[in-house]
Amino acid sequence: MGEVIFAVAFLIAPLLALPAVLGRDPTASRASVFALFVVPLVGVATYCALTPLALDLAIVGYPIALVSLGFWAALLAGVGTLVLKGTALVEQSPTSRVAAAAASGAAVGGIFMLAYSLVGLVVGPGVDRTAVLRCAVAGSAAGAVGGGFAGYALRSRRAAVAA
Repeated sequence: MGEVIFAVAFLIAPLLALPAVLGRDPTASRASVFALFVVPLVGVATYCALTPLALDLAIVGYPIALVSLGFWAALLAGVGTLVLKGTALVEQSPTSRVAAAAASGAAVGGIFMLAYSLVGLVVGPGVDRTAVLRCAVAGSAAGAVGGGFAGYALRSRRAAVAA
């Protein structure tokens, strides 16, 4: 019973925190919506590419990843976008902004999926160590895509004032 309560709380927590974190920031909201739907798809595709003969896993894996990880991806993308907006990275060229945001997204995604997978090992034993590594690599790839989009969606303050 305790595992079920933990799992439900783990799924609902980002959904409850998302409105408070995003506020009314349109850039963070765009990055969150992108991350909600696209980042789990990239993660599942990467995981399936690393798993031999796992094409059927992609069909079932995306809806599961969307429900279990989509809101976490949206929350992390929204928070990451707000953090990036407050840094000097916004004033950089679009190419360096996207590259830096993608690198930070890859780091956050990999670390998050590593932790998420290890919690899964504790809650549900039977997951092998190679699956944990695949999850971390998939999280890095998905985080890079989400972070890159967040970096692309940011505009410099000078461009925002000129518009």
